[in-house]
Amino acid sequence: NVMLGAMDLHDKMVSEAMTPLGEVYMIDAHEILTDQLIHEIWESGHSRIPVYRGNRGNIIGLLFAKDLLLTRTDERTTVLDLIRFY
Repeated sequence: NVMLGAMDLHDKMVSEAMTPLGEVYMIDAHEILTDQLIHEIWESGHSRIPVYRGNRGNIIGLLFAKDLLLTRTDERTTVLDLIRFY
């Protein structure tokens, strides 16, 4: 299935594989990492989450879900602090 999927990409236009920006799960850089936000990230099912500043068109980095494993929510760390650290 993986090989067939890869071969199928050969015949697709990039626009056919893209997700519209309005439908992409993203996080604002200044959000504080709370238990609720971390749960929401895990529920999204994505391993890489775009991080934006100001507006959704200004993507400044990616948050890797695995980087949340050792995050302590009592330290009030922002998403921006975490992506700068890693």
